[in-house]
Amino acid sequence: MKTQFDRAVAVINQAVTRMQDDVGGDLWGTYYYGKGTELRKHFYSYLSGTLETRTKTKDVNPYYVSLKGSTTTMHYCPAGCCSNPVFNSFISSDGIMYNVCTRDNVINIPFDINGNDRGPNKWGIDLFDFDYTSANKLTNNYTDRGGCYAYYKNSTSSNVNDGISCTHAAMKDPKYFDKIDF
Repeated sequence: MKTQFDRAVAVINQAVTRMQDDVGGDLWGTYYYGKGTELRKHFYSYLSGTLETRTKTKDVNPYYVSLKGSTTTMHYCPAGCCSNPVFNSFISSDGIMYNVCTRDNVINIPFDINGNDRGPNKWGIDLFDFDYTSANKLTNNYTDRGGCYAYYKNSTSSNVNDGISCTHAAMKDPKYFDKIDF
């Protein structure tokens, strides 16, 4: 899992850097307002693989918060990005699922390191997230929202944002994937 996570992070960083170069640095200004289709096309042009073809919710596995044993589905974002990240996604040749969309004043880049069809489909275990901000910065620091409960065996939290900050934890802690409990 760590290898796939590291690979996905490298791919996202490379694609974002190349996109910034293509648009003169202002990636957010170029794509944030109503240009989701163009944003996805540009981002996916730097990936090797295929576009996802499923279009019906019943064909997509749900995503859950990071808490062990949780059946709480993840927080709501626009369909096609967070609540249904499979739609409009791209499956790389190594099985990582990427998506990109705009929401909440950021360009959101969720990614599933083993694709939607392999579980556990949980924040912070196989599903992670970057935001590209209006300051034209790629970030992953959600330490103030929801926590990263993939770390904790005995947490009782049921917040729908549980796990949103796990990307930050996985980036900082080289032993992160050895510690998660799912």
